Amino acid sequence: MTKSLLQEALLFDWPPKGYDSRAEYALYSRVYDLIYGSRDEDLAFYRSYAERFTGPFMEVGCGSGRLTIELAALGRQVVAIDNSPDMIRLCEQRLGEGQNSNVSFFVKDIRQLDLEQKFDLIIAPFAMVAHLLSDEDRLDAFQNVFRHLSPEGTFVFDDANRVGWEISKDSSKLEFKRIVIDPVTNDPVRMLSNYFRDSERPIFVRYDFIDWLDGNRVKKRMVLRVTFRDSSPREQLNLLKCTGFHSVKVCGDWKLNPYNFKEPESNKRVIFVAQKQKMKTSTK
Repeated sequence: MTKSLLQEALLFDWPPKGYDSRAEYALYSRVYDLIYGSRDEDLAFYRSYAERFTGPFMEVGCGSGRLTIELAALGRQVVAIDNSPDMIRLCEQRLGEGQNSNVSFFVKDIRQLDLEQKFDLIIAPFAMVAHLLSDEDRLDAFQNVFRHLSPEGTFVFDDANRVGWEISKDSSKLEFKRIVIDPVTNDPVRMLSNYFRDSERPIFVRYDFIDWLDGNRVKKRMVLRVTFRDSSPREQLNLLKCTGFHSVKVCGDWKLNPYNFKEPESNKRVIFVAQKQKMKTSTK
């Protein structure tokens, strides 16, 4: 049964004719908060890091506002950008009236961003950089981040530890990811996924089957696609240094333990902390 489901989903879509993250997230926005709204493993880290700065902050790839609301609660000015108008709409709704007085929203692509403002801290959470599908895209994005940072500004972002991804060798199988409860219908909602590698580019395409269940029966199904660039930490580190960043720290978890390059599968996450200028040495 699983094989026929995948075959049915992929008949019209594999190999993809092109990749468009705006189109992908226009569809994903319909269930994004249902599937990911409760994800919070990174919130304490980003909030505690932001507390070190007086602002203003920029959040690149704000999505539905999962982190934005945490940054806004600090009382600093926050500029939230995303290239998906559908996700920006969700972000505005999540903050609601009275909570977004210090938040400005922009439907912008980080590769073409041009704001007349500098930021002490720029954050790109939840593997946003993985949607930059070429070295040129990523370099354009990093250069724009660099240009929008204040002289002593910091760029912090995280990415998935793809070495540890459980990518099925059998492309006919779907992997169970999670189950949540739809607050509107009270139905359990199951997420099944599989990853496919583009044979011509270092890109993974993930297909998600979102199923509303009634016992063992599927009442409703959505099949969604999300595309990621497969970049190693060293590749990203080199691009950051080419951009001009100094003192780039690569961490393997939210406690900022150093990334283990010798045993990459042991890392839980890949987190980059990049300083625009070299750290000043204390004379005290």
